[in-house]
Amino acid sequence: MTNYIYMTEDRVTDKYAESVIFKAGYTKHPKQRSEQLKQAARRTIGQEVSMKICNYYIAIHTDNKADTRFIEQYVLRRIMRRPTVHKLSKEFCTISPKQRQYCYDHLEIWVTEAMKIRGS
Repeated sequence: MTNYIYMTEDRVTDKYAESVIFKAGYTKHPKQRSEQLKQAARRTIGQEVSMKICNYYIAIHTDNKADTRFIEQYVLRRIMRRPTVHKLSKEFCTISPKQRQYCYDHLEIWVTEAMKIRGS
């Protein structure tokens, strides 16, 4: 089965928003995971969110849990290096819309780098 590394999108329309809630990770089913985000945020950070996984996910063709975890952690570390990131919980952070776009733009690059390092 294929795993996917994803980054969430939301319905924040104010392009001048200082920060937005953001999440990245891995899943076997991006569309199904998208439906679970509201509950996960309520449980984890006590907030209602309007997130989805629609455009920003990439298949990693491995079922090896160690490889998948390595790739996920590599991407998460790259996200956490962004200057506007503030960790809210193990799963969620806030980030500026501009930095979030940077992450979207680099998702494929980061996954490819991690796969090369891991030898996947």
